[in-house]
Amino acid sequence: MAGGVESEFGLNPLLLVDGGEKSKEYELSAPTLGLRPVVEWALNQIFFVGAEWGFMWQDIDQINQKTPDEKRIVMLPHARARLDFPLSCRLVLEAVFAFGPNFWTKWRGVDANVGSRMMGLGYRFSAGLRFLVNTKVDLLFGIGYQQEYGYGDTDLQLTQVPIQIGMRTHF
Repeated sequence: MAGGVESEFGLNPLLLVDGGEKSKEYELSAPTLGLRPVVEWALNQIFFVGAEWGFMWQDIDQINQKTPDEKRIVMLPHARARLDFPLSCRLVLEAVFAFGPNFWTKWRGVDANVGSRMMGLGYRFSAGLRFLVNTKVDLLFGIGYQQEYGYGDTDLQLTQVPIQIGMRTHF
């Protein structure tokens, strides 16, 4: 069993707001920030399955002009699968795929959708390197692709390139 925390820095976040005939695309002014606790179980030496609960903060200045410098939080409880490819005794190439629901929540009075909360689906995949510090602790770095969809009166689609840095422990 392994557990850890990954931080995320989402580059080039693009938010598509689909309100029927009034669709608009926003390139968010700041990268998204995320934090993701993770737990995994080994099925064999290279394949792991688990769960993660991500928290992503979005800067929504362009969308909500009334309250600048506001952030919205999106919660991402996803199932995940990871493949490990050992390169040396301390360096591992890993690939991760995560899929699951998301919750676009209200944050500091800003609605994810006009007047309501939203729920949707999303996925993320990434590839990266993991450095084994000792037999219990790993440091990891990865880059990937992520899409999150929110459904309601107005549909939302967030697309970004996340850079991940994290730490994992084995117990």
